[in-house]
Amino acid sequence: MTWALFVTSLPSIVLGHLFGGLLLMLGMAKAPRYRGGVLRVTWRAWVADRWVYSTTVGHCMALHPRRGSLTEWHEGVHVFQYEDLCLLGAIIGGLCCIVSWRLGLILWATSGAPWLLPNFVSGWIRFGDPYMGSEHERSAYAQTFRESM
Repeated sequence: MTWALFVTSLPSIVLGHLFGGLLLMLGMAKAPRYRGGVLRVTWRAWVADRWVYSTTVGHCMALHPRRGSLTEWHEGVHVFQYEDLCLLGAIIGGLCCIVSWRLGLILWATSGAPWLLPNFVSGWIRFGDPYMGSEHERSAYAQTFRESM
């Protein structure tokens, strides 16, 4: 990650580390490790038996212990998507600072996860499935499929 992406992705980095820290404190995840500026944890067995998915929030991946490297690649695509949204938030927030620095700061600080909500709404409208129909998820699956070839 370049310094520019690091700075603009701070909202996503903070959110991800809070998420990962909470999972670790609650005993839901184990084995924290860093790679490429991303916190990776593994679901504990009792969570993995109930939640069969890997989950990415910001710069934290909670990986299912019975999934392979393609799942980790897929979750890595989501990290890139968060970084893209944070960069967009920094640009829009920077422009809004001309009018109000508070508004600009709020727009940048909330970029990332909240900005995904329109993807889920449009996925529901287009395909009747807010999760698998979202462009956020469809793009990650397409990139994962391409990587597997």
